[in-house]
Amino acid sequence: MPRKSYVYHCPKTQRKAVDSHRPRRCPLDGCYAVVKRLPPHLREHHGIRDESVVKDWLRTARLNKSSLNEPGNHTDSEGDNSTDYLHDNDHDMATGPASDYDAVSEEEVEPPFAHSEDSNGFTSFDSFASWLQTADGGRKSEKSAKQHAFQAQTVATVTGKESRPLELFAKETLQAKFLGRYVKDKQFSPATIRSYLSSLIHFGNYATMQGYVSGESKSHIQTMLSCIRRWIASFRKECCVASLQKMDTDVQNLVTRADIKAFESSDASREAIKLLSATQTDDAQVVTVKQYVTMRDYLLVQVVLANDNRLGVLSSMLTSEILNAREIDGHMVISVGKHKTAWQYGPAKIVLTNTVYAWLKLFMTKILPQISSHSGSSSAGYAFLTANGQPMESGQITRALQATWKKANLSDKITCTLVRKSAVTAVHQEAPGMAPNLADLMGHRTATAERCYRVVNREKTCVAAAKTLSEVTGRSEISVRSQSNRVQRPCDSDKSQPEQLTDRTVQRPRDSDESQPEQFTDGTAEFMDDASVVPPSSNSGLCKLFNPLQATVLLESCDHIIKQGPIAQQRITEALTISKSGQHILETFSMVQIVNRLKYERKRFLHFSNAK
Repeated sequence: MPRKSYVYHCPKTQRKAVDSHRPRRCPLDGCYAVVKRLPPHLREHHGIRDESVVKDWLRTARLNKSSLNEPGNHTDSEGDNSTDYLHDNDHDMATGPASDYDAVSEEEVEPPFAHSEDSNGFTSFDSFASWLQTADGGRKSEKSAKQHAFQAQTVATVTGKESRPLELFAKETLQAKFLGRYVKDKQFSPATIRSYLSSLIHFGNYATMQGYVSGESKSHIQTMLSCIRRWIASFRKECCVASLQKMDTDVQNLVTRADIKAFESSDASREAIKLLSATQTDDAQVVTVKQYVTMRDYLLVQVVLANDNRLGVLSSMLTSEILNAREIDGHMVISVGKHKTAWQYGPAKIVLTNTVYAWLKLFMTKILPQISSHSGSSSAGYAFLTANGQPMESGQITRALQATWKKANLSDKITCTLVRKSAVTAVHQEAPGMAPNLADLMGHRTATAERCYRVVNREKTCVAAAKTLSEVTGRSEISVRSQSNRVQRPCDSDKSQPEQLTDRTVQRPRDSDESQPEQFTDGTAEFMDDASVVPPSSNSGLCKLFNPLQATVLLESCDHIIKQGPIAQQRITEALTISKSGQHILETFSMVQIVNRLKYERKRFLHFSNAK
């Protein structure tokens, strides 16, 4: 009997997404951007809408052979991701006119080794990034190594030395094209300029230690490295000023209790909680990308607001560290081993409530596997992934926080640094005794928190110091009395009294010459240097401050002061303290009001004396 025929079905394997795009330099003159997709760059950045023109530029880009398109310089997927990350952090090169960078002729700035064959041994900037992670390069992190390699390559591109990067150590070229043109066009901050120059120093050390240059060229590079270090030192003061200005600006954007309450009651938070609750009841739920991003961003905000950690703690957190959390005093404590200050303080501590930890654990066990299954081994173990299944970088976490904050109708200027400053300010104001414990949680020194708090709290301390200064110098009481009398300017209670001349209204004879300024020669010039002399003060108003009896007592007691000598506080006090009526005037009126009345009486005395 013939066997039953059957059809063999081969299990379908899901193809992994492979990015075959290679970084290419923009073919437009003056544009130094290196992108993986040129058509969107030409349409959006340069505003080219004609597709035929776009195709012509693409054809030109294929014909141009840059160092990024050579066989020895092809970057793998990890290098491509690093390029994207650096571009996301605003370090991509901007557009500028070609003439700006070609103002200095090459013949004038060529170094002694310009036409040597030392550059033939240089492979690519990828080898420079790998060298930085070795002991010779200082064992820098992968992120820092890629950053330095990108910045050194940017300087080489700007100065026109991309094909021969070992020749970029020409003083005139760096000053004219990089510091003089490129930096100004990009409007780099002092800290960014220092970072680019530091990358040049690392690249110079790499070139000399790897033997890519001859003895004469090595001597020239060492001289240029010393010059670049002086350039870095020259930006130190500007860098400190910019840092303090940033701290002063952050005072207006601190995260408050009202902001946190608004976030917790927002639609974005309620939607994320509903999705997490639905995941808990439904084991077979398949989430969409939008739902995954909503839950992930909500949990990121909850962790940041509860612990005020750096971005590196969140980007390097592992699922195993979350699942191995320990319960202490009713809270779950997660230990993250990889972060910035791990060599000083050990693992960073993430403290969460039982509710938030339950949501986070549910997210790790049921939601995250659906995303990480498509990314392979590159993202294995990381707690927070992008929608493509790759580990989140620091810049991506910041943008996720800002997007969630904006959904709650709050300012999108939130960052982890701003949250940390807000926490330091709140704890130092309301619970100063907990400042050392907060420093342990945040993973920094107490002195760092105090320095930040001092800048943030400077406005309040300045106001307190100004009040104390006013009390010490005696200006506080005078100011308060003057302001209170100004409020009582409409003196309706004295309407029944006969009209009198006020302190500031003098009826002048009609035959007086008003075109000439009045000059008083009362002999007080020699007393103006006396510290006890009261300077001209502000107007006390047009109200009748002194009744007829008080005015009579004041004129009789201070008659000698009105006629001659300085109108000083000490003389006025001595004249009025002789009688009880004078003492009553001192207690009732401020010294400013008494001085103004005496100045007015002297002006009347001198005026009518000259008229006679």
